Amino acid sequence: MYSELIAQIKSKKELKGIPDKYIAENLKKFLPDGKKISKKDEKIILKTIRRELRKMSGRYHISSTKEHLSTKERMPFYPLLNKRIAMLAPKRILDLGAGQNPLYQATKDIEYYAYDINEQDVAKVKAYFSSEGIIGKTKVTDITQESSFPEVDLVLAYKILDIIDKKGHANATKILRLLKTTYLLASFPTISLSGKRMQTIRRLWFEKALTTNSYSFETFSSSNELFYLARRTDKVSSTG
Repeated sequence: MYSELIAQIKSKKELKGIPDKYIAENLKKFLPDGKKISKKDEKIILKTIRRELRKMSGRYHISSTKEHLSTKERMPFYPLLNKRIAMLAPKRILDLGAGQNPLYQATKDIEYYAYDINEQDVAKVKAYFSSEGIIGKTKVTDITQESSFPEVDLVLAYKILDIIDKKGHANATKILRLLKTTYLLASFPTISLSGKRMQTIRRLWFEKALTTNSYSFETFSSSNELFYLARRTDKVSSTG
């Protein structure tokens, strides 16, 4: 039964790159015994799971270009982001929920780890690393299920930390505790998907979590994102 539902879910272009095992895990939450259900219930379940997978797959694709919407929106701001990153002089970067972001931020002088749940995006990034001679590693994964992360100098987490939890921030705070990094550059949207400016811009829960995990931070903004640049204030081992 799962195979039929998985096929229906992946009939949506933006979800084709999600591995079957992750979709099956979501289905088991609603159908633990795999029994048949009514068409009405099936429709509700499919709609709910597609909505959650779009969040995890991330950043909402533009189907005509296969490019992430937020990546396109961030395009004018990449020069400033790359300049700030260069000032940190990282030798290793971990990109969580990377999508196609590495195509614009990975360079030959940095070892780059790209983690994402979408197989198609990961394949594109992997091919890019190979063609450009970039030392990088890619991984298809649900970052909420990871128990450890590689030790790096900088972690990028663009528009991912506030969408990986249905309620509260348990997954986000767990990931923050697991990171082995000196710097963290995270962003959050300031414009809703409907195009309206959000009433609450700052993420106070995130600021509290940063402080709890021994990070100092500063913020800066683009036209549609709030960025937190955080630095560990306790001792962390150097990656190089």
